[in-house]
Amino acid sequence: MEAQEVAGSQFSVSQQESSAKGAVLENALDIKVEKFSISARGKDLFVNANLNITAGRRYGLVGPNGMGKTTLLTHIAARKLAIPPNIDVLLCEQDVEATEAPAFDVVLKADKKRLELLEEVCYFFIIL
Repeated sequence: MEAQEVAGSQFSVSQQESSAKGAVLENALDIKVEKFSISARGKDLFVNANLNITAGRRYGLVGPNGMGKTTLLTHIAARKLAIPPNIDVLLCEQDVEATEAPAFDVVLKADKKRLELLEEVCYFFIIL
């Protein structure tokens, strides 16, 4: 198992090393994380857990407060778990300021990679 302290936080994550080949992982459409553990301040939230997310399916994450739902999603978004590199992960924080902006626009603005590419394109056309 590979363990790591998540930078600047009270969380620790460990995950069994995968036997999957790098090329297979790069082209994967599904997320399959086996035998991972996450703890917060010494409290185990997930112990030897498995996560399987199949492309094209819809999922919900339900449970009582303090059981690790947000922590799991935050670790997935930060790529602290082995998520295939070709899969984009966007996380909308719980404490989002209410505005009149449509939800679609808010989600698009959260995609920092997309915004950087748009800036590059705009800069390129300004130079021309």
